[in-house]
Amino acid sequence: MRNLFQKIIETPSRISLFLPTSFAWTKSMTLMWKFYIVILINLGVLIGMSSISLAQIEEIRSLLPQLRRQTNVRIFLPRDLTIPGERIYVNAQGDANGYGISLGTHPQCNSNACWMGLLGATRGQRPPADFKQVPLSRGITGYYFAHPRRTSILYWVYDGVLYVIQLKVDEETVIDIANSAIEETLGN
Repeated sequence: MRNLFQKIIETPSRISLFLPTSFAWTKSMTLMWKFYIVILINLGVLIGMSSISLAQIEEIRSLLPQLRRQTNVRIFLPRDLTIPGERIYVNAQGDANGYGISLGTHPQCNSNACWMGLLGATRGQRPPADFKQVPLSRGITGYYFAHPRRTSILYWVYDGVLYVIQLKVDEETVIDIANSAIEETLGN
């Protein structure tokens, strides 16, 4: 982004406007307008990213009725789930003791090449003892591990069910997503 901003600033611009002759267009005004244009471009990108994010979480929510019929465990979903990049496809499966919501860059993704993440739960399981303990919302303890393939794995236990979020994001982001899921699911 910095390179784009630098390129815009360095690009010569000629603005032809009908202005009173007493008005002088200065170099600082040109830079100011270039800066405004950069801000508008960035706002457009952010709006586009948020609509992708909204579409991703809405697609997951559209699978909830089916998933609720398949499982007897509480389903934790974050308020927002932003996965940058291309379109994310969602697949969900459940049984009486848990569920799995897999995220991939292709429909029916079954390989590491297209896999982006997982939200899941299994009744009666325990978190790995050697994972780093991290505090989560509502006094819940999370268990975090950074996988060498740039995947963050975060477990927590609630009501005898082990929940997991595995995403290609950093530690802070996966903890924020887990906290959002806990607050959204357990309410205020």
